[in-house]
Amino acid sequence: DSRVAPTLAATSKQLDKQLKTDNLSKGLQQRPPESPLVDAKVAPTLAATAKQLDKQLKTDTLSKGLQQRASMVGSAMVDSRVAPTLAATSKQLDKQLKTDNLSKGLQQRPPESPLVDAKVA
Repeated sequence: DSRVAPTLAATSKQLDKQLKTDNLSKGLQQRPPESPLVDAKVAPTLAATAKQLDKQLKTDTLSKGLQQRASMVGSAMVDSRVAPTLAATSKQLDKQLKTDNLSKGLQQRPPESPLVDAKVA
């Protein structure tokens, strides 16, 4: 706010936010219960819209999931985001990455003898 000194701007903003929160809380406490709205047939008119929106949300979520999932090609999984011409290279790179990670893990593995001595292995 331009009417507030710069040193008090943060405090003013915090107080404005608290005032809005308090007004909202007061409004929620004074709000009538749901049953008169249902009795007045206000809520049922919104029920059809809510049902339609819920169905659309589920449809959109399912469509998005189907677009992002990996598709089956032969017996191997191929990421659907990879161009078909690059699928074989992608599969080969994934396999090499897994091999490299396994080799790295085996190299960093502690020697067997302390584990045998401790009767862990």
